[in-house]
Amino acid sequence: MQCHASCYYLLGLALKGTNRKNMKKTLLIVLLTLFITGANAQKVVMDKVESDGSRHILTKYTTIYSKMFSGGAAALYCIANESDTTFYISLMLNEQKPEIDEGRKLLVKLCDETILTLENAVKIGPLDYETRQVYNNIEYLVYPMYYVSRDEIMQMINKGVVKLRIETDIDNLDRDIKKTKMSDILETSLSNIMDALAVKKDIYSDF
Repeated sequence: MQCHASCYYLLGLALKGTNRKNMKKTLLIVLLTLFITGANAQKVVMDKVESDGSRHILTKYTTIYSKMFSGGAAALYCIANESDTTFYISLMLNEQKPEIDEGRKLLVKLCDETILTLENAVKIGPLDYETRQVYNNIEYLVYPMYYVSRDEIMQMINKGVVKLRIETDIDNLDRDIKKTKMSDILETSLSNIMDALAVKKDIYSDF
Protein backbone atom coordinates (compact mmCIF):
# COMPACT_ATOMS: atom_id res chain seq x y z
CA MET A 1 0.00 0.00 0.00
CA GLN A 2 1.69 3.21 -1.17
CA CYS A 3 0.77 6.87 -0.92
CA HIS A 4 0.39 8.22 -4.45
CA ALA A 5 -2.46 10.69 -4.24
CA SER A 6 -4.45 13.04 -2.10
CA CYS A 7 -4.28 13.41 1.68
CA TYR A 8 -5.82 16.69 0.64
CA TYR A 9 -6.92 18.11 3.95
CA LEU A 10 -3.58 17.90 5.82
CA LEU A 11 -2.84 21.60 5.61
CA GLY A 12 -6.26 22.32 7.11
CA LEU A 13 -4.61 21.55 10.45
CA ALA A 14 -2.22 24.48 10.28
CA LEU A 15 -3.97 27.22 12.24
CA LYS A 16 -7.50 27.79 13.49
CA GLY A 17 -9.26 30.42 11.47
CA THR A 18 -7.25 29.71 8.31
CA ASN A 19 -9.17 29.04 5.10
CA ARG A 20 -9.20 25.23 4.88
CA LYS A 21 -10.57 25.25 1.33
CA ASN A 22 -7.49 27.08 0.05
CA MET A 23 -5.21 24.81 2.05
CA LYS A 24 -6.80 21.69 0.56
CA LYS A 25 -6.30 23.12 -2.92
CA THR A 26 -2.65 23.91 -2.14
CA LEU A 27 -1.89 20.41 -0.88
CA LEU A 28 -3.59 18.81 -3.89
CA ILE A 29 -1.19 20.70 -6.15
CA VAL A 30 1.79 19.71 -3.98
CA LEU A 31 0.83 16.03 -3.97
CA LEU A 32 0.18 16.00 -7.72
CA THR A 33 3.69 17.38 -8.22
CA LEU A 34 5.13 14.72 -5.91
CA PHE A 35 3.36 11.98 -7.86
CA ILE A 36 4.64 13.25 -11.20
CA THR A 37 8.23 13.58 -10.00
CA GLY A 38 8.29 10.30 -8.06
CA ALA A 39 9.07 12.12 -4.82
CA ASN A 40 7.96 9.20 -2.64
CA ALA A 41 11.58 8.01 -2.86
CA GLN A 42 12.74 11.13 -1.02
CA LYS A 43 13.21 11.44 2.73
CA VAL A 44 10.26 13.85 2.97
CA VAL A 45 7.49 14.24 0.41
CA MET A 46 6.55 17.79 1.37
CA ASP A 47 8.52 20.65 2.91
CA LYS A 48 6.58 23.87 2.46
CA VAL A 49 6.59 27.31 4.08
CA GLU A 50 3.17 28.95 4.40
CA SER A 51 2.54 32.70 4.15
CA ASP A 52 2.22 32.88 7.96
CA GLY A 53 5.80 31.61 8.25
CA SER A 54 4.88 28.13 9.50
CA ARG A 55 6.73 25.22 7.95
CA HIS A 56 4.92 22.01 6.99
CA ILE A 57 6.84 18.76 6.57
CA LEU A 58 5.37 15.37 5.63
CA THR A 59 7.30 12.10 5.44
CA LYS A 60 6.38 9.28 3.09
CA TYR A 61 3.68 6.74 3.99
CA THR A 62 4.92 3.22 4.77
CA THR A 63 2.73 0.16 5.34
CA ILE A 64 2.24 -0.87 8.98
CA TYR A 65 -0.37 -3.61 8.49
CA SER A 66 -2.08 -5.39 5.63
CA LYS A 67 -5.08 -7.70 5.44
CA MET A 68 -6.93 -9.20 2.49
CA PHE A 69 -9.28 -6.26 1.90
CA SER A 70 -7.83 -3.61 4.17
CA GLY A 71 -4.55 -2.02 5.10
CA GLY A 72 -2.86 0.86 6.83
CA ALA A 73 0.23 2.99 6.35
CA ALA A 74 1.78 5.65 8.58
CA ALA A 75 3.71 8.89 8.12
CA LEU A 76 4.82 11.73 10.38
CA TYR A 77 3.57 15.27 9.79
CA CYS A 78 5.12 18.35 11.37
CA ILE A 79 4.11 22.00 11.63
CA ALA A 80 6.96 24.19 12.88
CA ASN A 81 7.07 27.89 13.65
CA GLU A 82 9.25 30.18 15.73
CA SER A 83 7.60 29.28 19.05
CA ASP A 84 7.03 25.53 18.82
CA THR A 85 6.85 22.37 16.72
CA THR A 86 3.69 20.26 16.51
CA PHE A 87 3.69 16.63 15.38
CA TYR A 88 0.94 14.41 14.01
CA ILE A 89 0.84 10.75 13.10
CA SER A 90 -0.98 10.51 9.78
CA LEU A 91 -2.52 7.17 8.89
CA MET A 92 -3.46 6.20 5.36
CA LEU A 93 -6.37 3.79 5.84
CA ASN A 94 -8.08 1.40 3.44
CA GLU A 95 -10.92 0.29 5.72
CA GLN A 96 -14.07 0.75 3.63
CA LYS A 97 -15.63 4.15 4.44
CA PRO A 98 -16.09 4.76 8.17
CA GLU A 99 -16.54 8.36 9.27
CA ILE A 100 -14.07 9.56 11.92
CA ASP A 101 -15.08 12.65 13.84
CA GLU A 102 -12.63 15.18 15.24
CA GLY A 103 -11.49 14.00 18.67
CA ARG A 104 -11.96 10.29 17.94
CA LYS A 105 -9.23 8.29 19.58
CA LEU A 106 -6.32 6.23 18.36
CA LEU A 107 -5.13 3.81 21.07
CA VAL A 108 -1.53 2.71 20.70
CA LYS A 109 -0.43 -0.35 22.69
CA LEU A 110 3.30 -0.63 23.30
CA CYS A 111 5.30 -3.79 23.91
CA ASP A 112 5.35 -3.17 27.68
CA GLU A 113 1.50 -2.93 27.72
CA THR A 114 1.58 0.89 27.99
CA ILE A 115 -1.40 2.43 26.16
CA LEU A 116 -1.06 5.87 24.56
CA THR A 117 -4.21 7.81 23.64
CA LEU A 118 -4.05 10.12 20.61
CA GLU A 119 -6.89 12.21 19.16
CA ASN A 120 -7.91 12.80 15.55
CA ALA A 121 -7.40 16.43 14.54
CA VAL A 122 -9.67 16.69 11.48
CA LYS A 123 -13.21 15.37 10.93
CA ILE A 124 -13.42 12.77 8.16
CA GLY A 125 -16.66 12.45 6.23
CA PRO A 126 -17.80 10.62 3.06
CA LEU A 127 -16.39 13.29 0.73
CA ASP A 128 -12.88 12.97 2.19
CA TYR A 129 -12.30 9.54 0.70
CA GLU A 130 -10.20 8.82 -2.37
CA THR A 131 -11.42 5.91 -4.50
CA ARG A 132 -8.94 3.63 -6.26
CA GLN A 133 -9.54 0.43 -8.23
CA VAL A 134 -6.98 -2.35 -7.77
CA TYR A 135 -7.74 -5.24 -10.09
CA ASN A 136 -11.37 -6.15 -9.27
CA ASN A 137 -11.42 -4.47 -5.87
CA ILE A 138 -12.33 -0.90 -4.94
CA GLU A 139 -10.17 0.75 -2.28
CA TYR A 140 -11.32 3.74 -0.25
CA LEU A 141 -8.36 5.70 1.09
CA VAL A 142 -8.49 8.33 3.81
CA TYR A 143 -5.94 10.10 5.99
CA PRO A 144 -6.80 10.76 9.66
CA MET A 145 -4.31 12.89 11.60
CA TYR A 146 -3.54 12.31 15.28
CA TYR A 147 -1.86 14.81 17.59
CA VAL A 148 1.28 13.26 19.10
CA SER A 149 3.94 14.69 21.42
CA ARG A 150 7.67 14.26 20.94
CA ASP A 151 7.73 12.20 24.15
CA GLU A 152 5.00 9.87 22.83
CA ILE A 153 6.91 9.41 19.57
CA MET A 154 10.02 8.46 21.53
CA GLN A 155 8.05 5.98 23.64
CA MET A 156 6.80 4.28 20.48
CA ILE A 157 10.31 4.21 19.02
CA ASN A 158 11.99 2.87 22.17
CA LYS A 159 9.34 0.39 23.31
CA GLY A 160 7.78 -0.76 20.04
CA VAL A 161 4.11 -0.79 18.97
CA VAL A 162 2.11 -4.05 18.94
CA LYS A 163 -1.49 -2.95 18.40
CA LEU A 164 -3.68 -0.05 17.28
CA ARG A 165 -7.34 0.60 18.04
CA ILE A 166 -8.84 3.13 15.63
CA GLU A 167 -12.07 4.67 16.91
CA THR A 168 -14.59 5.50 14.17
CA ASP A 169 -18.13 6.89 14.38
CA ILE A 170 -19.53 3.35 14.00
CA ASP A 171 -17.07 0.89 15.50
CA ASN A 172 -13.50 0.32 16.65
CA LEU A 173 -10.89 -1.15 14.31
CA ASP A 174 -8.30 -3.31 16.11
CA ARG A 175 -5.12 -3.92 14.10
CA ASP A 176 -2.03 -5.86 15.18
CA ILE A 177 1.39 -4.40 14.34
CA LYS A 178 4.67 -6.28 14.08
CA LYS A 179 6.86 -5.32 17.05
CA THR A 180 9.33 -3.01 15.30
CA LYS A 181 7.36 -2.06 12.17
CA MET A 182 5.78 1.19 13.33
CA SER A 183 8.65 2.15 15.64
CA ASP A 184 11.14 1.82 12.77
CA ILE A 185 8.96 4.02 10.56
CA LEU A 186 8.62 6.68 13.25
CA GLU A 187 12.33 6.64 14.03
CA THR A 188 13.23 7.18 10.37
CA SER A 189 10.49 9.78 9.89
CA LEU A 190 11.49 11.79 12.97
CA SER A 191 15.13 11.75 11.91
CA ASN A 192 14.21 12.93 8.41
CA ILE A 193 12.08 15.77 9.79
CA MET A 194 14.80 16.93 12.17
CA ASP A 195 17.34 16.84 9.32
CA ALA A 196 14.98 18.97 7.23
CA LEU A 197 14.42 21.46 10.06
CA ALA A 198 18.19 21.80 10.53
CA VAL A 199 18.27 23.52 7.13
CA LYS A 200 16.78 26.99 7.31
CA LYS A 201 13.93 27.55 4.89
CA ASP A 202 11.53 30.41 4.28
CA ILE A 203 9.08 31.54 1.61
CA TYR A 204 11.98 32.80 -0.55
CA SER A 205 13.73 29.40 -0.64
CA ASP A 206 14.04 27.80 -4.10
CA PHE A 207 12.41 30.88 -5.70
